[in-house]
Amino acid sequence: MTAMNAADQNAEELLKDLSVQYNRARQAAITQEITEVSAGERAPAQQERKGGLTSMKQGTITGISGPVIDVRFPEPARHQ
Repeated sequence: MTAMNAADQNAEELLKDLSVQYNRARQAAITQEITEVSAGERAPAQQERKGGLTSMKQGTITGISGPVIDVRFPEPARHQ
């Protein structure tokens, strides 16, 4: 019975350690996504101040799934 208790405690400790590792990796991925989105938001404004980018296409958000945002952009006008 002592061996089973020890195995149970070891399994619980391993599960706790793995949960911490998973949560840290998940948080790092979330932080990276937020950083990239934030940097992307600032870039056009900085380009405009420098006289670079003057317009940006506007899209419509069609769906959000976790860190993924689906955006639909208008079709460009086609000359015939």
